Amino acid sequence: MKKVNFKYLIISLLLLSIQAISTASTPFYLDKTTSKITILGTSSVHDWEIKVSDFNCDAAIQLDENKQASVSDVHVVCEVKNIESDNRIMTNKTYKALDGDKHPQIQFKASETATVSPGSEASIKGKLTIAGQTQEISLPFTLVAENGQMVKIAGKVPLKMSDFKIEPPTAMMGALKTGDAIEIAYEIILKTK
Repeated sequence: MKKVNFKYLIISLLLLSIQAISTASTPFYLDKTTSKITILGTSSVHDWEIKVSDFNCDAAIQLDENKQASVSDVHVVCEVKNIESDNRIMTNKTYKALDGDKHPQIQFKASETATVSPGSEASIKGKLTIAGQTQEISLPFTLVAENGQMVKIAGKVPLKMSDFKIEPPTAMMGALKTGDAIEIAYEIILKTK
C-alpha cells in the first residue's frame, strides 16, 4: 500500500512540473534591426521628429491557447546619446535639454502584468525616468504574436516635457519655441532566442 501511494505521489509531482513548464513565461528579446522608437513634437515654426537609433528592451510574455498574451517584466533602456535628428543642432539641443551628461539613460520599467487579446489595445503601468525625473505612466499598446516566437508591440504615448522638469528647447534666439507636449511612437519586435 505504501509503494502504491509513493508511486502516485511521484506521478502527480511529474505532472505538476510539466504543467508549470508549459505555462511559464517565455523571455523575449529585442530585434534591433526592425524595432523603432520615434519622438514627435511641435514648435512655433513646424512639427518635428527625432529617432532613437539604438535601445534595449526585454519582456516576459506568456501566450495561452487562445493567443491571449500576458506581458510582464518589461524593461526599456535608451541612451540619450542615441536620440538623433537629421539636424545636428536639434540633436545637440535635445541632448542638452535631456541633461545627457548627468542622466545618460531613459528607462521604462513595468510595475505590473498586462493581459491583452491579439489586435486589441491594452496598457501597462510602469515608471518612466527621463532626465533624472521618474513618473508613473500608463503605456498603451497593441500586441500581435506569430508562432509564439515573434511578438510585435506597438503604440503611442503622449507626454509633457514639463512633467519631467525639462525646459522645452528654443532656437534662433528664441524665435523657434518647442511645444511642451510630445508623443513617443514605438514599434518593438521581440523574438525568443
